[in-house]
Amino acid sequence: MGGAMTDGRAFGHMDGDLAERIKASGGIYYHLLKFAFDKYKDQCEAFFGHAGDRRAYEVDMQAGFEPTRHQYLIAHFHKPLSTERKDYLIKKINDIGPF
Repeated sequence: MGGAMTDGRAFGHMDGDLAERIKASGGIYYHLLKFAFDKYKDQCEAFFGHAGDRRAYEVDMQAGFEPTRHQYLIAHFHKPLSTERKDYLIKKINDIGPF
């Protein structure tokens, strides 16, 4: 997963309580992650992210990511994988570097 940006000013233009409802349900970034996890679940073994932003990291964790032993590198394993396979994938992605 790459970065996510939202324009907080846009929420000020929403009618009624729409902005509050979006926020209460997890926010746009949360829903984007959940959508991607579902849409691409059959096309990969795991999802990885590079989370250096505190707020984004909090949403990442709520959506199902988990920290790895590497700074900023997070993973979401949506399929049953052995510890060895998880470690292999984490190393492979970490070797790529920040993305």
